Amino acid sequence: DEEHTTLLMLSNLHGGLNVEVRISNSETMVTIASYKKGHAPVQMINHTSCIMIEYGEYGAVGGNQFLPPGEKAMFTWVNPAGRRALAWSIAGRREEYVNELNEHGYGVIELNGRNGKESLAWVSFLDGMQRVLLFSTNQTICCNLAQSTGENERLCQEIELSIALCQ
Repeated sequence: DEEHTTLLMLSNLHGGLNVEVRISNSETMVTIASYKKGHAPVQMINHTSCIMIEYGEYGAVGGNQFLPPGEKAMFTWVNPAGRRALAWSIAGRREEYVNELNEHGYGVIELNGRNGKESLAWVSFLDGMQRVLLFSTNQTICCNLAQSTGENERLCQEIELSIALCQ
């Protein structure tokens, strides 16, 4: 009953299907296309050497995944009709952070490490059409990315235009 574009997860080499729903007074049109770069709601990058990130769809029971240090992953919704928010935490900790993935953001989480005070910084930004959520122990990287992203924005559609000349 509402228009939206969603990447549906496929557990195969294709990764997903992009589904676009358009509604008018007399019809509902569903367009299915193959996955293209930028269609995933978020690409997560764990730029740490020893911190495991646990993540999943906000409000979903079970099904959380883990992003090991030095790895990256694309994420999309398991329940596309539910609230579209990503919940993440540092594996083994109770604090959960929620990101709606619709604006730039930056934060620092203080950790009590073996070497005194350590911290984990995170930043959410657009890289072209792709939302990126980067985790790093290097606050400077995240801070610089947060400052260079400009105004908060939400990308909601891509337009491709073809012009054919007739003689």
